[in-house]
Amino acid sequence: MRHLTLCISLVLLAACSREPAPATPAKPPAVAEADIPPMQPRPDNLGPSVKWPAESPRYQQIRREAYREGVDFEHTVKQERSQLSRQKHYQVTLVQVPRHQVMQEESWLIRVTTADGNAVDDASINVMGGMPEHGHGLPSQPAVSRAQAPGEYRVEGLSFSMPGWWEVSFYIARQHLDDTVTFNLIAG
Repeated sequence: MRHLTLCISLVLLAACSREPAPATPAKPPAVAEADIPPMQPRPDNLGPSVKWPAESPRYQQIRREAYREGVDFEHTVKQERSQLSRQKHYQVTLVQVPRHQVMQEESWLIRVTTADGNAVDDASINVMGGMPEHGHGLPSQPAVSRAQAPGEYRVEGLSFSMPGWWEVSFYIARQHLDDTVTFNLIAG
């Protein structure tokens, strides 16, 4: 009897001392390229001079990435005014941005800080952009210069040639920490 009690005690002790297995977070199922629905066919009434989104590699790239994330990018374009750069070196904020009118030059004011909030005053910034659905770039060559406040830069000469969804990317170079951030906007 004493032997049986000792065995039961050891079994219970062993069972109680085991650490529970850590819970594994549920992973979203991977989406295969074949699972992404095809683009709608080109409308018959669209002339050959007009680009269709299916013809734009950038649009297709964004569409695939959005679909894998479960986002319907064709109906929801995120228009954030502040975001971290791709490699998380910089936080870029659109401080003053006018309403985007077609074929009017715009002047923007942006603020660049490090990821932990320190103003970045010595960066070299270039601007590029375009319409992902149409596959063309900006009709202008914007210039960036330092503004008066710490970490602020003035972007001059931005313009948009037609209404619709545009991307504007800022390429930031500073002390071997090059990074990029892209903003979406709707010109009207």
